[in-house]
Amino acid sequence: MYIEIKTPKKLDFINKMLNMFDIGMKKLSNLYGRFLKWAVWHKKRTLSCVMLVFIASLCMLPSVGMELMPSSDEGTFSVTVKAPKGSNLDTVDALSLQVEEILEQIPEMVSISVTISGSSGSIMGSSEESSISCVLVDKNERDRSTDEIVEEVRNSVKNIAGAEISVSSSSSMGSMMGGGVSVEIYGDDMDKLQEISDQIASQMEQIEGVRQVSSSLEDQDTEVALQIDKERARQYGLTGSDIASQVRNTVSGFTATTLKANGTEMDIRIVFPDESMSTLSDINDLSIMTGDGKVIPLSSVAEITMENVPSSISRDDQSRYVTISCDVYGRDSGSIGNDIQAIIDQMTIPDGYSVKLGGTNEMMNDTFSSLGLVIVLAIVLVYMVMAAQFESFVNPFIINVYHSFGIYRGNFPAVHYRRTSEHDGVDWLSGASRYRCKQWY
Repeated sequence: MYIEIKTPKKLDFINKMLNMFDIGMKKLSNLYGRFLKWAVWHKKRTLSCVMLVFIASLCMLPSVGMELMPSSDEGTFSVTVKAPKGSNLDTVDALSLQVEEILEQIPEMVSISVTISGSSGSIMGSSEESSISCVLVDKNERDRSTDEIVEEVRNSVKNIAGAEISVSSSSSMGSMMGGGVSVEIYGDDMDKLQEISDQIASQMEQIEGVRQVSSSLEDQDTEVALQIDKERARQYGLTGSDIASQVRNTVSGFTATTLKANGTEMDIRIVFPDESMSTLSDINDLSIMTGDGKVIPLSSVAEITMENVPSSISRDDQSRYVTISCDVYGRDSGSIGNDIQAIIDQMTIPDGYSVKLGGTNEMMNDTFSSLGLVIVLAIVLVYMVMAAQFESFVNPFIINVYHSFGIYRGNFPAVHYRRTSEHDGVDWLSGASRYRCKQWY
């Protein structure tokens, strides 16, 4: 009498797979042993091949490209439509509708949200632009990336006349790190900064992969400037501060008295109605009290003009600077930064002014410099520990060289970025003149 134990068919299949894997590993081990034996007996050939591969890898580094933090495909992008100064709401709306018609033809589009603002008619100016936020289907449901769709929109809207249109993809990581490439120009005179920035911007537009070059000086506001005629003001017994004080009180108002009621104090201000200060002629006719009590119009002692001035002035270490920025398409920001640096090196910069790469390129250069220092310190520290353990200065050196070249590893270290990010968006529309939302289901 005997008992026959049968192995389940499922276990037989697993055993066969394990046996095949074991046989394959033994063959690979034998092949590796023969290769190792050949390498030991042919040291010169082996070292020559390793050095050749190492040098070839170093020569390929410039063509690899660098990115501090590549942008992620989040399926959203924005379009900004800027109308000429003084455009009313209907004009901005009409330009925005032309862009929306183009966006609606994109098959990957899910929704479009539009916020529009127009001129209020005041001489002090206001915002005349439309901001369009676009959401695409999930990247698993489309064949094109967000950057490819953005590039298509740029080419489609560039023929719309009467508006300055910019299109850029939205990336939460890119917004934190400062996407694109930027150049910073330092100096004191704004006219000279404008001249240098125009020269650099025009050459940046010729670089392959550069899109939407813009300068921080382009964002300007309109203001009323008073050039006081000192000689005529002196004839009326007035000084510059007297005229400025009276104009300020007339335009901004002044506190006439204070009202006390129920233990609470309230300032009583006297101001002109807004409609009385809506044109230059209204300001020219402002009443100015002379030293002897006479009333004259402001135009008698000052020339009044409209001027465009930067909406903001940036300073670093008490020095003014202008930023030129651009978007990148089809290339890495590192190689474009190198092309821009070559342009800067060929320029003749006036004394007292300086130009340098900023933004992500500056951060990338600083990061790689620090990384190189860390690698050197790590090698020295490892060598010191190994020298103390081996009680030898030669053996640790050989081992470090062996690992540095990666003789039997077959490749050099590489860094791969893979990120996924999800977020929910909330739009606050405080003070918006018009708002539209279109969705496709």
